[in-house]
Amino acid sequence: MNKTIILLMLFLFIPSCGWQLKGNNYLSPDIENVDITVQSLDPQIKIKFKSILDRYMISSDPSNEKKFRVTLSEFEENKRIASINSTGRASEYRLNMAVTYVVTNLQEKKIIDTNKISTEEVYEFSQENILASWEEEQKLKSDLIENLLSQLFRKLNFLLN
Repeated sequence: MNKTIILLMLFLFIPSCGWQLKGNNYLSPDIENVDITVQSLDPQIKIKFKSILDRYMISSDPSNEKKFRVTLSEFEENKRIASINSTGRASEYRLNMAVTYVVTNLQEKKIIDTNKISTEEVYEFSQENILASWEEEQKLKSDLIENLLSQLFRKLNFLLN
């Protein structure tokens, strides 16, 4: 009896405190009918995109069995100073990423015309620990690419349902 009351209280109190599961993107089962092609991107960026697509178990190899084709192109990455410290050196950087995409059917008829998705994030830069700051930047770049793909998947879920 006590266990059920405690369990019931947990179900009531945990959501009310604002806790929620992050990064749990729902992908439509019809996502298998989408062919994602990564064109004209830097080879390292292309590898990052493909590794994240593999993690979602989405093939990036062209196929004629798919209903839709998503073509990613014109990747933009921008890094600029977000704030400076009292000595005039950069203390925070802002990373912006954007990718242009188009969704077509197999007959090359545009379903979603050329569109751009973008994301940005700010991170702290430490002059005393440059290696850690560089590693944080690399991790943030992967997270931003994953965020771009998540935005794309949400748009595709809307199209597929």
